Order: sequence, then C-alpha cells, then structure tokens
Amino acid sequence: LGIREIKRFAFEHTQAPHERPGVAVGVKVAIMGAGPAGMSAAYFLAKMGFEPEIFEAKAHLGGMVGGAVPRYRLDDNALTVDLERLKQLGVKIHLGTRMGRDLSLADLRKGFSYQFVGVGAQRGKRLGIEGETALGVIDGLEFLDKVRAQEHQDLGQHILVIGGGNSAMDAARSARRLAPYASVSLVYRRTRAEMPADPEEVHDCILEGIGLKDLLAPAHVVIEGGKVVGLACTRMKLGAPDASGRPRPVPVEGPLEILP
Repeated sequence: LGIREIKRFAFEHTQAPHERPGVAVGVKVAIMGAGPAGMSAAYFLAKMGFEPEIFEAKAHLGGMVGGAVPRYRLDDNALTVDLERLKQLGVKIHLGTRMGRDLSLADLRKGFSYQFVGVGAQRGKRLGIEGETALGVIDGLEFLDKVRAQEHQDLGQHILVIGGGNSAMDAARSARRLAPYASVSLVYRRTRAEMPADPEEVHDCILEGIGLKDLLAPAHVVIEGGKVVGLACTRMKLGAPDASGRPRPVPVEGPLEILP
C-alpha cells in the first residue's frame, strides 16, 4: 500500500472536526518554533488541558514546511487547516518573535512552567570551496524560502543545483518553474543510482527536462568581475563503499571540467 499517499488523500478529502481543548490543568507551556514539531506539541498539549503558547521567528507557521517546501508540493491550505485547529483549541501564536532578540529563555521561565524547544536546523550546508560567497551563488534553503514567499529572483540562463537529496530536487524543479527557458542541471559527485533523494523525485526532475551532470565534485567557483560565471569540477569515479553503504566517489586524474 502507498501509505503516505493514502494518508494525504484522506487528509485532503476529509472535513476537519471541530477541536475542543481538554479539561484545563492550569499549566502554561512556551513553545519555541512553529514548525511541525512545535505545532504538534501545541496541538496535543492543548488536547490534554495544558495552555501552550507558540513563539515563532518567521512571519508564517510551518517552519521548513511553510517556508522551503514548494507550493507545487504543498499549498497553503494544509497549513491553514492546522492553524484553524490550533485557534479552535485556544493556542496563542506570536509570529515574528525571535528567541535571543525579542525574548530570552529567562523571560519564558518567568511566565511558563515548561518550555519546548523546536527551533529546527534550518541552515544550509556549505561546500567549503573557494568562491562560494560570490554574487550568483545561492544557498538552496534561502532560495526555496524566497520561492515560497514569491520574491523575485533573477536566475540567469544557466542554473546548476549542487546535490542529490530531496532539497536539491525541490530547488531544481522550482528553478525550472521560475526560468522555463533556462538550462537547469543537477551536479552530483556520484551517479543517479546513489542519489539520496526519493527515486520518484529524481524521475520527475528528468521528466521536467532537468539535466544530470553526475560524477562531478565541485572544486571551486569561477568568478569574473565579482560574479559567478562557472563551476570548476573534479571528475570522479566510484570506489569502495563508505559508511553510508554507497560507493565512495574517488577523484580521477586530469583537468578540471568547467560548467557554465
């Protein structure tokens, strides 16, 4: 059974019941972060009679789901339903409230018996290569967050997405939608078979005309006039399995390959 798809179908075709909070126990709980963890904690605590209050740094609920997940995958309706459920339960929500700037843990300890920390891990990984801070090199998670917020982004005509996970697939497919006439390619140091992304995600990328430049490891960013104009890559080959069980990419002797 396609359990995930069945659950989604049931969620999208069912009228949400009217929620009622549990019998009050007189205990207040501060929740830092309005992502899936924080929203779930608030929901179940309210159902048990606690008084949860959410503090979220961003201007929207959902954390990474409400920010980095593209709209073609998840529209705003699902988050609206969750928000309505929390409102029915009497959960107070403070958006645009950042811990360490607007509030401290000491502040919350004064007014709440318990504190739940669900701030997530929302920083993208860096490659650690020369030139990655140049104009035109974009953090994948920041890019997806701006796509979700419908902010204008000029991506040019040659777009490279480095990585082989689901976030890379989201970035590539979002770039394809923003720049339908540009060339969009994934750059990955192994082959398609070793990509950690869900196979259907990779399949959909290929269907949408996104190229795959495999067995290439970024070496440095090529810069002209302070702006990225290319990506210099080392050609790789697959060696013995590493700790993940996948073949380890091994550098091949020879000149670097420059991708525009």
